[in-house]
Amino acid sequence: MTATGRPPSAAHHGAGPAAPGLRWVFNAGYWSRAPQPAHLSGQDQIDAPLDWPGARREHRAHHEAGHVVAALAAGVPVARIWLAPGDDQVAGLGGGTELHLPEAWELAGPILAAGEVAAQRWLLHTGRWSDAAAWAVEMSAADDRRRLAAAAERADLPYVEHHGGWDSACARARQLLAPQWSAVEAIALQLLQEPGGTLDKRAIEDLANVFVIP
Repeated sequence: MTATGRPPSAAHHGAGPAAPGLRWVFNAGYWSRAPQPAHLSGQDQIDAPLDWPGARREHRAHHEAGHVVAALAAGVPVARIWLAPGDDQVAGLGGGTELHLPEAWELAGPILAAGEVAAQRWLLHTGRWSDAAAWAVEMSAADDRRRLAAAAERADLPYVEHHGGWDSACARARQLLAPQWSAVEAIALQLLQEPGGTLDKRAIEDLANVFVIP
């Protein structure tokens, strides 16, 4: 797939907007910063733009690794991380990160946003950024966005996803991940290479300790 659209600059991976040139738009019942590609019928095809060899597994591995590193950087232990079994060409490839999400808003927000942030940076570093791929990365974080909105409601905090709520969480996530990007890549790579598609708490901590996550 040929990358198109306007990619974010490297400077914007430290703080600030994730994607200069992209603005929140309302699609068919949901908001995103990258518009839904016209040739896709809905969210059941969210990872269709990730159509180059290995893309879906690499995307999911970096997404989950982002959650892990943000959690560890915030002092939150992670029990395990996994990729769902399946061929990379199967749509909707899943995965997950098992941890106890903090109640505190300032911790929960960046941990939830870090999956999307890590996946965006992966797109940029691999030279695969496009509006369509960026949309796929955003939609793959839809559950994280819902969980953050629910956490805000429980805490009786004002939160509007497309009016700064999600952006502020992403900005903090980028601050956490920027100095630890090597740890994100190491965990994602090990997850991709692991025959069972799972890393337990000890394996995660061994990898993270190499990069001295506080």
